[in-house]
Amino acid sequence: MGWITAAARTRPIEGLAARLVLAGVFLSAGVGKFADHAGYVERFERWSIGAPGAMVVVTGSLEVLAGVSLLVGLLPRLGALTVVGVMAGAIATAGRVDGGRDVWVPLIMIALAAIVLVRGAGPWSAQARLAGIRASRTRSEGARNTRCLTRVGAV
Repeated sequence: MGWITAAARTRPIEGLAARLVLAGVFLSAGVGKFADHAGYVERFERWSIGAPGAMVVVTGSLEVLAGVSLLVGLLPRLGALTVVGVMAGAIATAGRVDGGRDVWVPLIMIALAAIVLVRGAGPWSAQARLAGIRASRTRSEGARNTRCLTRVGAV
């Protein structure tokens, strides 16, 4: 039974690690598409992606937004779904044409995104912080309402 307890304790670490790895990869990939726009346009043309100039901007924007979401831990499941979509597109285009790492790297990213989809933001995230603030407000409002009702004699 001890291994079950140990696994439960490591769960937040695994989710955090997956979030941070994905954030690093996607932030750097997204920024790279803006830094070397012309180079990525050439790649997108080779992979037969329509409107390559616009698609580099769209893909780069999605990668940066997903990376920020995962880094901060705000709406991480949406960020992880974005990762899955972008990586499916990478396999269908770059993976189909170039193969190799353009197939196996997206599969690893999808596996990491699955961890985030299952585990959520975890305790070390903006989402957990916001949930804690909301919960404490709800508790304090409930206590305040109980005190008011007690004074009135309703409780």
